[in-house]
Amino acid sequence: MTTTQVSNDDIVKVFQVRKYDATDKAWNIEIRGMWDSVSCSCLMIETVGTLCSHIFAVMKAENIRTIPKCIILGRWTKNAKIRVCPHNINEKSNSPYMSIEAWLGSLHVACRNLQRLATNSSEAFEIAIADIHNLSLHMEAMTCDKEKEKLKGQLGKRSHV
Repeated sequence: MTTTQVSNDDIVKVFQVRKYDATDKAWNIEIRGMWDSVSCSCLMIETVGTLCSHIFAVMKAENIRTIPKCIILGRWTKNAKIRVCPHNINEKSNSPYMSIEAWLGSLHVACRNLQRLATNSSEAFEIAIADIHNLSLHMEAMTCDKEKEKLKGQLGKRSHV
């Protein structure tokens, strides 16, 4: 793979990674700060939860000898079981493990596992479909309740103005 630095400012560095023999395909890797966060246009870390070869290519080009903390997911650490659920389930945790990307990755893995199990029999499939439908309805109701509370708060602010 070839790595080229596309831009460099105080906040974000952007690299472009290409395979040696493929000039038409390229991936962009953004590094914020001193490896405070990193993302790749292939979205492998966000969807699957594992690092892509593109990020490793940039690490090699930048002569990074240790794995930056921003790319070590909490679920890979010894404390993973302790940190799975925040103390107050109604509040988002500020820990890196509970970022949106981590939530998406966890949901993705859980859904893949559910797909595998639900296709074992028609009974398992019917149970899974019914439970998914009920869960979706519950999530929609939660979203609607939050939006109603938000609107009530906005109406209250307007009447005081």
